[in-house]
Amino acid sequence: MNFNKLVTRHMERYKRNNPEIKSYIPGIWKLNKKTNEFITCEHILPIPSFKQIDAIKPNLLPIYRNLFLKSKLSKINYHKCSHYLNSSQIMCINFFFPFIHEHILEIILKALGIALNSDERIDYPGVCFEKQSSLDYNKHSKTATSFDLFIPICDMIGRHIRDIFFEIKYIENGFGKKNINSHNIDLFNTVYKNYASAVLQYELCQPETFLENYQIARNLIHLGLDNGNYVIFVYPKGNAIIGKQGKLAKDSFLRKEYKNYLIVETWESLVKAVNEQPALPDRLTQQIALFCEKYLQIEN
Repeated sequence: MNFNKLVTRHMERYKRNNPEIKSYIPGIWKLNKKTNEFITCEHILPIPSFKQIDAIKPNLLPIYRNLFLKSKLSKINYHKCSHYLNSSQIMCINFFFPFIHEHILEIILKALGIALNSDERIDYPGVCFEKQSSLDYNKHSKTATSFDLFIPICDMIGRHIRDIFFEIKYIENGFGKKNINSHNIDLFNTVYKNYASAVLQYELCQPETFLENYQIARNLIHLGLDNGNYVIFVYPKGNAIIGKQGKLAKDSFLRKEYKNYLIVETWESLVKAVNEQPALPDRLTQQIALFCEKYLQIEN
């Protein structure tokens, strides 16, 4: 059984054993608007009155739920599948928001081996989910690389220094690709080529190879030697496809001098490292336990 199916089965059990959501009817997976026929799934939460935010609420772990919903960090574009119990977007929020709220994201950076200099600090007002990059922003389509979590670093008087970008994975069957056609080759040549040539190996600077590895490659162009930008991939150890692609990116896609600025980490290792940090707030310790129960304690 592949990892996606294992997680789906786990989430079905999770829902049945969770008093808050066990009575929810299955949510709609596919709807044929012509025939009005649809498929429902237990791991999908129903959308009351067709308001997605109402379906997202019970997908947020309860301890920090209301704090998140009342914060400016909740004002984001939610993925169309964010009401799925296996949503990687909501997974990201459930894990990282408590550290943002408690102003202890430094614990995350330490767990990842990222050291702040004595004159650096996290710019907490600038931390956000679903950060659109300014590097490859297209003013016509209003699209850009979007990072699941963004942590800016500034000096002691608030001047920007560098950035840390997170790409969060859960059940995804690999990083995204882009079709190789004249439109996308032109996109590469006009938007990505110069950035790619500064960071990536020669082969990845060819349009066909770049597009074949599109999501990874456009994430990696945000690395920076001059400013010390990091890109972090976080994925569950059971997702072998993502793990293999992440390792390949670190070993083979980057020019040698950039390799240390890409961190590929499993959720399990990150959680373990965080739990080893002293004096976590009690409610955060409880949140991490609920997070592991929901997302990581998967039976074969």
